Amino acid sequence: MDMLYDTLPLSEWQVMTEPILHWEDLLAPFYQAPSHSNAKEALAALLQVQVLCAYSIETPTQDQAPWVVMERGPWSSLAVFLPAQELPHAFERVVYDAAHCMGDTLTKALPTAVIYLKAEPEACLQRVNSRQRAGEEGMTLSYLQSLHNAYEGAVGTFAGTCIQVDANRPPDAVFADVHQAIYDLMSAEAQLYDF
Repeated sequence: MDMLYDTLPLSEWQVMTEPILHWEDLLAPFYQAPSHSNAKEALAALLQVQVLCAYSIETPTQDQAPWVVMERGPWSSLAVFLPAQELPHAFERVVYDAAHCMGDTLTKALPTAVIYLKAEPEACLQRVNSRQRAGEEGMTLSYLQSLHNAYEGAVGTFAGTCIQVDANRPPDAVFADVHQAIYDLMSAEAQLYDF
């Protein structure tokens, strides 16, 4: 994301990094909770509510920035992260009710296009471990595999434009493809990106 700051005309664009500070205190307990436990399910639901709330607060309106590039976003929470948790219906209802209550505030952050950085779960785990982000120490390969499967399913049903970029390559090659995809989408008049 930092590379995008340096190359996009910021008078027209806003680059929005994942506002993880809003939910980072939930990451370690979530990753460390035993799989399929009540604690894990409750934390998963709470985590997605926090993510959706953060995006409803942080996402700029179109008059603030006509073009927005987002690192992940509410679409990912609703279409990927929530289904990957396999939550009991009661917890899903809580999250969807919370999202519905955000109404117009949340819909401003739903994308018209997605740039899907497709990487093997093993490569993702290596990147997670190398960046050493607080709270992610307990992330497992099986969790990343479930997210990968959820993304694969979600991008196939996404109603807007979806561009897949092979993210198993070196960062410079991935960035070049993302940068080109952004300009291609901009020329096609897409208004919001989520990847």
